[in-house]
Amino acid sequence: METAHPRRYIPIAVIVATLFAIILYLWTTYSITIGYGVNNGAKMGLDPVALKTTATTYVGSWLGTLAEIGGMCAAFIVCVACATAAARTLFAMGREGVLPAAFGKTHPTFKTPVNATVVVTVLAIAMALLMGYPLSDTNFGQPLSNYYFWATTGTLLIIVVYILLCLGGIVYFWRTRETRSWNPLVHVGIPVVGAIVFGAALYGSIHPAPPGILKWTPLLAGAWLVIGIVVLLWLRVTRPDRVAQIGSILGEEGGTDAAVLDA
Repeated sequence: METAHPRRYIPIAVIVATLFAIILYLWTTYSITIGYGVNNGAKMGLDPVALKTTATTYVGSWLGTLAEIGGMCAAFIVCVACATAAARTLFAMGREGVLPAAFGKTHPTFKTPVNATVVVTVLAIAMALLMGYPLSDTNFGQPLSNYYFWATTGTLLIIVVYILLCLGGIVYFWRTRETRSWNPLVHVGIPVVGAIVFGAALYGSIHPAPPGILKWTPLLAGAWLVIGIVVLLWLRVTRPDRVAQIGSILGEEGGTDAAVLDA
C-alpha cells in the first residue's frame, strides 16, 4: 500500500505536483525563448535539444550535459509512471471482471500485479521495436521517432480523457448536489474552463497536421478511442453487471476518508 489514506493524500499530492510542474514548465519555456530570442521561434522549434543548447550557450557545456542527463532521467521516469499506471489499470479491470481474471492476479511473494506488468512490458517492447526500426522517420532518427510517435499518440488520448473528465465532473456534481455544498463556480465554471483549455490544446496538436510520421498519430488515437467505445458497448449488452463494476476497485478502501472528496 503506497499510503494509509489515499483519498486524503493523493489529491493533495496531485495538486502540489501539478502546480510545481506548471511553474517549472513556464520558467523553462521562458528561459529558452529569451535565450533564442522572441523572433527566432522557428529556429528554436527545429532544435531537438533546445534546453541543452540554451544551457551550453549561456552557462557552459557542463550545464548542457547536465540538462541532457536530466532530460533522459525525466523521460525514463515518465515511462516508468506510464507502465505502472497501465499495469495497475489492467490489474483493477481484471479484479473487476472486465478483463480476464488472470490480470487481477498478484505475485505470491511481492504482491505486485505480475501478469499485468508482464503484458505491459511485452507490449511496450514490441511498440518500441516497431517504431524504432521498420517505421522510423529519417527526419527524427530511430530513438526520437519512437519517443515522439508514442508520446504524441498518448498525449492526444490523455487530452481527450481530461476533457471527458471535466464534463463528467459537471454531471456528477450536479447529480450529487444534494450531498454537498454545490457551487456553480467550483462545480461548473472551473470544469468548463478546463475543458476549453484542453480542447484548445487538442486542436493545436492536430492542426496544422504534425510533420512526418506524427501525422498518423491523430488517426491512431481516434481508432483506439473507437475500439474502446465499441468494446464498452459490447460489454454493456453482454455483461452489464461487469460494466457497473468498472471503477469499484479504485474506491474499495471507502471509510471516512471518502468524505474528504466531498468537502
